[in-house]
Amino acid sequence: MEVPIKNKRIEYLDAMRGFTMILVVYAHVLLFSFGFNSDSHASFNQFFMLMRMPLFFFISGFIFYKDINWTLPIIRQFILKKSQVQLLSTLIVYTIFIFVFQKDFWEGIMTQTKYGYWFTITLFEFFLLILIPLLLIKLTKIKGGGE
Repeated sequence: MEVPIKNKRIEYLDAMRGFTMILVVYAHVLLFSFGFNSDSHASFNQFFMLMRMPLFFFISGFIFYKDINWTLPIIRQFILKKSQVQLLSTLIVYTIFIFVFQKDFWEGIMTQTKYGYWFTITLFEFFLLILIPLLLIKLTKIKGGGE
């Protein structure tokens, strides 16, 4: 049974978050496709570097907050959805990257940066770190007769 999660989107926050994502892609294209890094070449990237990731995380914090009653089914559904979005899609794109650029799959998994895919894995871990205390609270309330 799927539990509906209320999702009131704030369009200007979504737009700002999307803009920061575009800036990250812009920086990655400059670095990985053209070999430009912010230290060696003057560009807009130097200016954008000061604010793109802090702004992305700040906005993402606003978007992540949900004013809902975190029940066990909602927590389970949220983790399942995030694992599909953050882990499964990353694995698919990572595998395509491996085949296109003829890289070693396991070597990439073992590197610190995961060939650049570290962020989506870390973001999933972030969601788990936030949800674990909620889950523990719910479980202790159930055992203690709270719900």
